[in-house]
Amino acid sequence: MKLFTLVTCVMIGTTIAFASATTLEPAPQSAVTADTVSEDEIHCMAKNIYFEAKSQLVAGQYAVADVVINRVLDTRYPNTVCEVVYDGPIKESWKTRKDTTLSDDERIFYPVRNRCQFSWYCDGKSDKIRDEDAWHLAYDIAQSIMIYGNMRGITEGATHYHADYVSPAWARKITLVGSIGDHIFYRWP
Repeated sequence: MKLFTLVTCVMIGTTIAFASATTLEPAPQSAVTADTVSEDEIHCMAKNIYFEAKSQLVAGQYAVADVVINRVLDTRYPNTVCEVVYDGPIKESWKTRKDTTLSDDERIFYPVRNRCQFSWYCDGKSDKIRDEDAWHLAYDIAQSIMIYGNMRGITEGATHYHADYVSPAWARKITLVGSIGDHIFYRWP
């Protein structure tokens, strides 16, 4: 059984006040919904934290993870972390589309640019992990929230967020929860 030592923090405005260090024991059940959390699910969550919030403070990274879990638990979204993270329309590659001899498992599909739930997945940029320290932190946060339930609920049920420098039309249709770092969080009314 792996134990985590985690610094507990409290948000004050846009700063973080560090309160104490605690060793966490596993929660009786996973924070997501299953009795066990797969390595693939943790990896998907870590990638989403890394690409969506690696420049955020730790609380902001937990908040992004919390939104993913909230979506998994909401019937309007897919049922697993990986399905939520990679949710969005896809299109077949022009190379495989023109080859009628290929089987379905040989065909290549790509996400439709700028139409995914999480922008990093379909922005056309490389999804290569380049900052190892940020990746390890994202991975630790993914394990911590999914296995131990740490910081679960930090977004008070938010299923949406956006950066504070954009104003998406959907934001006017749902309930504002608050902001953490440069992300603004919302939930269904």
